[in-house]
Amino acid sequence: MPNIEPLYIAVVIAVVVGVVAYLRWKKDTHDRRVGEVVRDKMGGRDKPNALADAVSADEEAVPTLNAADEVPAGLDEPPEGPVSLQPEPAPEPAPAPAPTPVPEPERKPVLRRRRAEVDPAVEAVVNITPLEKTFDMKDLRQIVADIYAEPLLKGLVRVQCFDSVSRVWYDDADRLSECSQVYLSMLLANRTRCVDQPTASKFLIYAEQLAIALRGESDSLDYRELISEAERIKRVIEAFDKRLSVKIVAAKDITDEELDAAATACGFVKEGEKYEKYVAGIKAPVFHILPPQTLGNEIELSFDVPLLPPAADPLSTFFAMANDLCCRIDAVMTDASGNPIGPREASRIAAALKSMHTTMAEHGVPAGSRRACLIFSAD
Repeated sequence: MPNIEPLYIAVVIAVVVGVVAYLRWKKDTHDRRVGEVVRDKMGGRDKPNALADAVSADEEAVPTLNAADEVPAGLDEPPEGPVSLQPEPAPEPAPAPAPTPVPEPERKPVLRRRRAEVDPAVEAVVNITPLEKTFDMKDLRQIVADIYAEPLLKGLVRVQCFDSVSRVWYDDADRLSECSQVYLSMLLANRTRCVDQPTASKFLIYAEQLAIALRGESDSLDYRELISEAERIKRVIEAFDKRLSVKIVAAKDITDEELDAAATACGFVKEGEKYEKYVAGIKAPVFHILPPQTLGNEIELSFDVPLLPPAADPLSTFFAMANDLCCRIDAVMTDASGNPIGPREASRIAAALKSMHTTMAEHGVPAGSRRACLIFSAD
């Protein structure tokens, strides 16, 4: 048997190791580029497809909402509860209009709520208590009606009254027997509004009038502090107001009838030019379908990231919904560049979503919490 010099053996081993290292480097480079494509397509509302990481660029400028602020004076626990991800049932066909229809009131009080729902981290809250045992019910009902009728405060203000007989809270005074406490609260900012000086001044005027008319004691607030807090909350909204989007690309143009049938079967309701789907316990629509825009064979499916809690596994629900739509219109799910989304891409999207959930929680606004649902709502 010929002798093989140790040097030759070392050379062969080095060549083999080099080839293996090169192949691994090439694979890792490919995987990294694929991940970068997905992440680069994750944009905010100004970019139609996906989940922007605006936080990492200016994280120091994003305020933090103190979680301890969730417990206002007079409450023992934070007013939050679990949020269900079960979809609401599909709407039934509307009945024929009656000859003399009676319009429903705009405001529907929540009955028999055991605890007041206030969050001083995102709301201006005035706690009013009577100097005597209870308030005068006639005066209370009148001024509460005046507050709800004020156009400047519409959609932002809320009056919660405690019935000392039934020991429950109401959003108005019509059903009260005796009232021994009132919370007057105003949301400082949401997706479409930010409290300014006229709004803050009007709120404080009504708070003072309410306390005087009821002969009660109330907290004292400074309108300048309210405006400053509103601007701080607005920066939080701008940092985390993101949607995760995918494209549903069919082999041929999608007709209006096909889209309407598929969207309705998946629980969506048409609102204007797009389709929306609500989740039980959340007032704002969570899932959205945008009909074909530039190309007739593409639609966009998206969901509002701040409105769903991580524990509900929103990404699995979202992908299941996308697959359902794909099956109904013979399409595939892709990213913004038209690349099909497979297990590897889905895993990278999940990692980006998890990172955003973590960052939101660190800034005091956990996704899916009552606080997030408040400030990421719209009038």
